Amino acid sequence: PILFQNTSNLEDPLIFKKAMVHLMLEVYASKNNYDKELFKKLISGIIESPDLRWGMKVQDFFVQPQPDFSYQNEYFAASPIFIKRTIDKRQKHYLYSDKEANDLLKETLIHKLKIAGIKVNDFCIRFNENDKDARTSKVAYNGIGNKANICSVLIEGDNTLKQFAWNVGLGNSTGIGFGAIQ
Repeated sequence: PILFQNTSNLEDPLIFKKAMVHLMLEVYASKNNYDKELFKKLISGIIESPDLRWGMKVQDFFVQPQPDFSYQNEYFAASPIFIKRTIDKRQKHYLYSDKEANDLLKETLIHKLKIAGIKVNDFCIRFNENDKDARTSKVAYNGIGNKANICSVLIEGDNTLKQFAWNVGLGNSTGIGFGAIQ
């Protein structure tokens, strides 16, 4: 995690904090999780220039090792999972209860895997239909209300896939804080 100073004037400082963490992880993961020079350059940039927007400053951070997810199939939403598609020049937001949601969740993860150049065996990913705490949330970002999902997700696949999902997040707009799982 990254610690910030002066987050009081943000609508939701937690979303911004997660966005920064996911941005780091997406850049790292986009290079097959092995581009150590890119990762070092990113960390050096944070150390050399810790000032961010809105008067915030990176105070501290650490890189957490990837857990072994071999035996874990259920993941909880650490931030809302956002799924969107453009249809007829309009944005459609999908909820965990929509029949297309699971297919779109998988489609988005496959797209991210391809961009990162990571090959995995076939897998299954879906919102947990038995999650009694599942709900939706409207999250504002840049004045736009995004309908997102707070629902656990079931992932059946190899450890590499699960680690990738943990690193880059699920769904769309993970670079701004959506889709973190734990």
